[in-house]
Amino acid sequence: MKEILKVPLFILPNVVFFPSTSLPLYIADQKYESLIQSAIQHGQFVGVSLQKDDSYFEGFQGHEIFGVGRPIIVERMPNGIQKILLKGFHRVRVLGINKTEPFYEATTEVLPDQSPKNPQECHNEAQRMRYVLQEWIDKTISSTKDRQQFSQTINDKHSVIDYICTFLIADEKVRQALLENTSLESRIEILKLILNLNYPFQENIQVCEAIKSFEQLERTTTRYN
Repeated sequence: MKEILKVPLFILPNVVFFPSTSLPLYIADQKYESLIQSAIQHGQFVGVSLQKDDSYFEGFQGHEIFGVGRPIIVERMPNGIQKILLKGFHRVRVLGINKTEPFYEATTEVLPDQSPKNPQECHNEAQRMRYVLQEWIDKTISSTKDRQQFSQTINDKHSVIDYICTFLIADEKVRQALLENTSLESRIEILKLILNLNYPFQENIQVCEAIKSFEQLERTTTRYN
């Protein structure tokens, strides 16, 4: 049985929100403060959709598959900007869009991951990828306290892979393609193809272009079939 969620959402450039991550957002616009307050008041998830140029639903210029999470208000900064944290929960697909002023609300269905064909091998590969992520953390985050706090949030194979997708993949279209892939095993294999797993991490440009070309062809075929 499909799980249906109604979620208010942000449409943001260059942000792909993965379900096993936490996303900090800095809110300066009153309408988005209203979105967060409304979501907290009604116990709703909040979605973050990667912005795109065309629109599948009229006027909605975001990708149809995106991540949703629970908003937590962290602090009001001295300059008046509100810092919130979205704790990711699900990947969803848009079924319909309502423009409820002053923001969009989407009716969505949850897209869970497929069950691994080989759970033990999937677990082992994710553990190997965890070392890659930990090396990135050690090289990138200078504060010992921040490194420890971040490492504590990586508590299962899904969070390992989702954070690698978030931080080690620079190309937003490739990140979006990884988000839309509902097989953890497949995402791991794609990451192994893309990344040079010796620091400094570099993306294989040819693999990235092939993934983007395939995803564009698949979307075009789906839309016109």
